[in-house]
Amino acid sequence: MNDELNRNTYHYMEIKVSQIAARYLLCKEWLRKKDGIISSGEKDTEVHYATYAQRVETAYEELEDNQKRIINNDFFYQNSYPFWWETYFSKSSYYRIKKDAMKLFLRNFKDA
Repeated sequence: MNDELNRNTYHYMEIKVSQIAARYLLCKEWLRKKDGIISSGEKDTEVHYATYAQRVETAYEELEDNQKRIINNDFFYQNSYPFWWETYFSKSSYYRIKKDAMKLFLRNFKDA
């Protein structure tokens, strides 16, 4: 029972971080395209996108280096090489650090 709960929690955290990363990338793209264009009265939307991006960046910056590497490669960069981490970590270390990184990232994002 406890193992299944841990797996479900881990999977839930993966989904949440993936959603945050996808929204962040969309916000950054929208802001990049919007830069230099005369406003059409969409100021409120722009502020929300910029605020969201800042929350993500703040949450990310508070991670340790190994945690940043995992969050970046697994969720933001979406590395096409699924076993990129083998160069840096053992399997158990990777999953342990990833779990801690996701937990801390989500907490930091919530608090940002």
